[in-house]
Amino acid sequence: MKNLSIKAKLISMVSIFIISFVGLNGYINAELNSQESKFKELQTLVEVRSNVVASLTSGLQITSAMRGIYIDNTDAKTLSNMEKAVKSLAKSISNLKEERFKKLSKGVEKFNILALHATYQSDVLRLIQRFKDGKLTDKDIITHIKTVWRPFKNKLKEYKKVSKAKDIKYVKDYTEENSDILTIIIIVSLIIIAILLSYSIIIVQSITTSLNKVQ
Repeated sequence: MKNLSIKAKLISMVSIFIISFVGLNGYINAELNSQESKFKELQTLVEVRSNVVASLTSGLQITSAMRGIYIDNTDAKTLSNMEKAVKSLAKSISNLKEERFKKLSKGVEKFNILALHATYQSDVLRLIQRFKDGKLTDKDIITHIKTVWRPFKNKLKEYKKVSKAKDIKYVKDYTEENSDILTIIIIVSLIIIAILLSYSIIIVQSITTSLNKVQ
């Protein structure tokens, strides 16, 4: 290093700066793209859980409405709300079948959600028709809750629990990775600064020595 001219030292310092800057910038861009992709995956997982929660909510509304229309068979509003909840539930289950959800969550297959929903929806529509025909009984509702709704509800709850645990783990991993990336960037930046400072000191010393010789 001492044998290099001042010009050569300056060129070396500039070269190190440019190479370091380009390398660090490339690393940051690559990691940002990776984290952006993971953030989108996290958003998708949150949507999965939202649809599972919405399915549970709609199911509970249907059960409540079913009891309501049995108690008061003149309550047209409750019947209307019940039919809307049936459609809302079907929409939430349909959302869970989307390919972007299935890539990250296997709960639909694991908990047999589609088959359970098909059975559930069929039975609810049957009970609605029985109500309209004036044949709905307390026994119909109890049997539906025990043999159809409860198994479906339990699987949805399991799906919700697993989905929540996955969300939490994903958030934790995502946060830790962000922290690791930031740490690496800081360390590399400090190393680059230290190298550039060292070069600057050497160049200043070289210039000082040259000036002393001239004097």
